[in-house]
Amino acid sequence: MNLKYYLRGLGLGIVMTAILLGITSGGRKETLTDEEIVTRAKTLGMIEDSELAESVEKARADAETELRAELEKELRNSLQEEMREKIKAEFMAELEAEQTSQQTPEGEAEGETEGAEEDEEASKEPEPEPVEFTVYSGELPQEISSRLEQAGLVESASEFEKYLLGNGYDRSIVAYKYRIPAGADEEQIAKIITGNKGTAE
Repeated sequence: MNLKYYLRGLGLGIVMTAILLGITSGGRKETLTDEEIVTRAKTLGMIEDSELAESVEKARADAETELRAELEKELRNSLQEEMREKIKAEFMAELEAEQTSQQTPEGEAEGETEGAEEDEEASKEPEPEPVEFTVYSGELPQEISSRLEQAGLVESASEFEKYLLGNGYDRSIVAYKYRIPAGADEEQIAKIITGNKGTAE
């Protein structure tokens, strides 16, 4: 009777031991190789140093490219704005110059007119009054020439007498009271006193 219980307990212990060994062996972790670890790490998203360096280099290149594109865009916009302002300033300057040139002719014309009027007024200085000169009947060319020199109408009496004699005016002298313009030359005076040109009172 005691042996029976003893064997029953022994069998029960063996069964329990087997169960415990099965449970224990099933929960034991297996040993992984380096390749398996690397494979599982890649599966979980981990990367190697070389791939990380490549990724960093690529990201840096992409960032530089994007930054360069942004800088070029900003520079282009800035240059376009400067060109726009420059063109606008040149256009406004041309417009103002054109408006000024359109207004200037009138002003210049007025200024020129005023200047011309002033010049004309200045040039309209009182002209010397004609000199009254009387040729008397029977008076000789020498006497007439001498009195013309004294009146300041000729420079040289002898030269004027020669002119009268040389051109035949001495035979055509008309006795009269003449008005001889100041500054008249020998020919004009000769024509006046011969009755060809002149005014008498």
